[in-house]
Amino acid sequence: PVHWWDTTATFSTGVPFAVDSAGNWRDVDDVERGKACGCYCAACHGALIARQGEVRVHHFAHDDRKECREALEASLFGMAIEI
Repeated sequence: PVHWWDTTATFSTGVPFAVDSAGNWRDVDDVERGKACGCYCAACHGALIARQGEVRVHHFAHDDRKECREALEASLFGMAIEI
């Protein structure tokens, strides 16, 4: 699979990390595909879907297809603080 840190990959509006229903930070590759993890956006608190296809970079996407401008930054900052 293609990973978010692959600099040759095109990364658009998806985010690599999200917060799950228990309040834990999760990597998109560590959760079940789809909505099963109950993950949400750290910026807008909207529901996220784990997208783990074969063509595009694995990422979380907003369930309502909302364009959340702070999602990527909040995701990276939150996971950095967690680490």
